[in-house]
Amino acid sequence: MYPEQYDTALLGWTHGFGTKPDSRPVAVYSRDKLVEILAGEFAEDDKHDGDCDDTDLLVQAEAWVDINMACAYLGPDAPVIVVTADNL
Repeated sequence: MYPEQYDTALLGWTHGFGTKPDSRPVAVYSRDKLVEILAGEFAEDDKHDGDCDDTDLLVQAEAWVDINMACAYLGPDAPVIVVTADNL
C-alpha cells in the first residue's frame, strides 16, 4: 500500500488477483484521486515558486502517477491503479 496521504484514493483490494496460486490481494487505488492528491501537494510546493497554473499542476501530477506509481515495479504486492468507468 501507499502512504496514508493517499488513503482517500484507496478503492479497496483485489480478490484472487493474479494467476499464481500464491497470489495475495493487493490494494486498488483510483488514478484520478491520486492525481488530485498529488496536484494539491504540488500546489503547496508551488506557493514558494508561483510559476505553475492549475493545468500545469494536473499535468505534472498525471505524469508522476503514470511514471512513478503505475509503471514502476514495486514488487509482487504492488498496488493496482485503475481509471474508474465514470471517468473514461
